Amino acid sequence: MCLDSLFASLFQDFEVIVVDDASTDRTKVLLGSYPGCKLICLKERGGPARARNLGAKEAKGEYLVFLDSDVELRPDSLSRLYDNLLRYDVTFGIYAVEPAEPSFATCFYHYLSRKSIEATREDTRMFYSYFAGMKRKDFLALGGFDEDWNRATFEDVVFGKKIKDGGFSIHLDKSMEVTHHIYYTPISLLRSYWRKSRDLATITLLCGTLSLGEGWSRPWPMILLASLMTGTSALIIACWIRPFLWLAIPMLLFFFMSHLQLYWALGSRKILYGISGVFMTVAVYAVTFLASLAGVWNWLERKKR
Repeated sequence: MCLDSLFASLFQDFEVIVVDDASTDRTKVLLGSYPGCKLICLKERGGPARARNLGAKEAKGEYLVFLDSDVELRPDSLSRLYDNLLRYDVTFGIYAVEPAEPSFATCFYHYLSRKSIEATREDTRMFYSYFAGMKRKDFLALGGFDEDWNRATFEDVVFGKKIKDGGFSIHLDKSMEVTHHIYYTPISLLRSYWRKSRDLATITLLCGTLSLGEGWSRPWPMILLASLMTGTSALIIACWIRPFLWLAIPMLLFFFMSHLQLYWALGSRKILYGISGVFMTVAVYAVTFLASLAGVWNWLERKKR
């Protein structure tokens, strides 16, 4: 799917380097039908940061394009990215409005992910590497991705900070859409939020100067988390002290009313999706809070080293 869309591009002046991060699937067999690909096989899993760095070192072209294996390009995606690279130092695209997989958890994730990117400024400090490009010499001069972040969470955002600190511009092209082929179950989605929230807390504390106020870093989710925690705590206390209901009710109403667009978008697909979305938001925020505490602990552990 990913390589099929790549080779079907209108723009054809490129080389393809596939880094197999010690996978256990049929990657090697499948690549046999794409003779134009160069395959780098890793014996031990090192994470996406290491894989991208190795691919970049092997590349021969002037520009690097990072493309995740679960992303499908449009025929003009590479052409548009190349045009952007003639004007900007670094550029990346946005997920398409419609997810490739219609399951409930996938739609839930896709809606929030798309909204997060939509809330990101076009001239931004954020950087997402699912479909992105920059000059190879600039990438190598910056030292590439930080391989200490060996999970597929926010290693690209850390690199985005490095890009901006290096004096380069990052451009988000919101018209350059790609399709994200990912599948989540409710459990796998919560696990993903756990990993990402934990790393986000650690990264924010370590970097200190990450630009808050756009995309996932907006303060709004923290306000909603505070309202959920306050409302839930007040509701529990109200079992013994009734006046606390006057605090619990408005706090919880504020939390759920703030997610009406999400519930409506899910419910427009299936009514059950909309109802399930109410419970999933509570679960996601609970996991986010606990994972953030784990992230703070990771930060403290790193500070001791």
